[in-house]
Amino acid sequence: MKRITVFILIVSLFAMSLLACGNDSSDNGNVVQQQNIASDEGGDGAAVQDPKDLDDLGEFDFKGHEFKILNRTSDDWTQARLDFSELTGEVFQDEIYLRNRRLEERFNVKISIVETTDRVAARPILLAGTNDYDMYTSRNAEVFTLAQEGLINNINSLDYIDLTKNYWNDFLTEQLTVTGKKYFAVGDFDFSSLDYCFILVFNKELIQNYGLENPFDLVKKGTWTFDKFAELSKTGTVDLNGDGAMDDKDAWGYACRPNDVLPGFWIGGGVKGAEKDSNDIPQNMMGTQKFIDVVDKIFEITHGNNIYYNSGGTMAEGSTLFTNGNILFYGTTLFNLKNLRNMDTDFGILPYPKYTEKQDKYYTRLGGGELFFTAKSATKEGLDRASVILESMACESRKTCLPAYYDLVLKTKLARDVESEEIIDSVVAHRVFDYVDTLWVNEFRDGPIAVMFGKKSNTLVSLSASLEKIFDTKRDSLVEAFLELED
Repeated sequence: MKRITVFILIVSLFAMSLLACGNDSSDNGNVVQQQNIASDEGGDGAAVQDPKDLDDLGEFDFKGHEFKILNRTSDDWTQARLDFSELTGEVFQDEIYLRNRRLEERFNVKISIVETTDRVAARPILLAGTNDYDMYTSRNAEVFTLAQEGLINNINSLDYIDLTKNYWNDFLTEQLTVTGKKYFAVGDFDFSSLDYCFILVFNKELIQNYGLENPFDLVKKGTWTFDKFAELSKTGTVDLNGDGAMDDKDAWGYACRPNDVLPGFWIGGGVKGAEKDSNDIPQNMMGTQKFIDVVDKIFEITHGNNIYYNSGGTMAEGSTLFTNGNILFYGTTLFNLKNLRNMDTDFGILPYPKYTEKQDKYYTRLGGGELFFTAKSATKEGLDRASVILESMACESRKTCLPAYYDLVLKTKLARDVESEEIIDSVVAHRVFDYVDTLWVNEFRDGPIAVMFGKKSNTLVSLSASLEKIFDTKRDSLVEAFLELED
């Protein structure tokens, strides 16, 4: 009966004019919006203040309230800390510290952070309804579950949040809606939306030593494709010690964590495992011919060409091999660039390649995110206060924290050339969530899909029926729950 009810409700929904993930007839199947990070300039070069960069909050006095945040952190994957205890001389961290002190002074509050690495730490607190915290953050997969359970609030409950402002990313926010329900928003204080961007880095010295084409030129010409990646990677795979056994002592064309290979390439190739339809309902795309063809090509260029080295379950091993000069192309994230800072040999930053030259853009896998939420049991006064702090935090972050991180850290400290800086702009502009990759992780990406890739055997076609059954179950449960939630 539940499945019948869900079906009836789905087909009775009116089509919504939402910016959905992939409701598009183009080759790539993704709707793309450029994110404006830099300020506009006037004709004389002077900065022009965009009203949408400013909050319209006015004055509030919260009478010294201790604004408590349960802040999920993940130091291996993202800068998710929302505060620091003191100034350290590290520009980006200091800007976060100073931002919060300005908020405290402006609104007469005391921001108090409790950090946890536990993805589900918030759930028992929310179930108890004790309102221990004004705001929470955690990983997107777990937060979606909290929404399904009716434990958190719709963004519409936060009256002082204005998602039309530039410091809220409407493109990413719309990718997180289901049945038009908006329970999550991505603001400029959320640096995980940058950190989780998956990229390739390449060893410039090896490119020169092998006499290969400059990958930057290939990207600019639009010819950085699966086939070109395979061609260059094959040249870069060499049995250095001549023992006939390829291992970590040899040279490899490509290294990456095994669970990141397929989604990184399939999103780069313009497809997703789940696409939202015009009713904002996720649909299974894993059985479509385009998805099957792209996955088949990924197996061909990695396992088929024997250019792929499994760098293990963490970024550490792959980073070491790359910095040691054993890897031509390394699949990593913008956040993990910090682990390459001490590399003596120059490296460049690339997007994952296109499927073919016909694809009009390079797309970036956004492999997760740390989302904020508020307790369903919170009072109206508490929600108003939280929405004021969140709105101002996003606004202030755009002015100071985002430029410090984006321009000073990513593009100055970590990128080593102008071309890489330009690539970062493109990577950030074309970010894509895939629910199969980031929401239903255990059921798909880290489940049967990971097993399939680990066995070096593409059995996607034979798996399609079972994957569809799992998908329908997860999707129907999600949709039924969201349809019953308040707008």
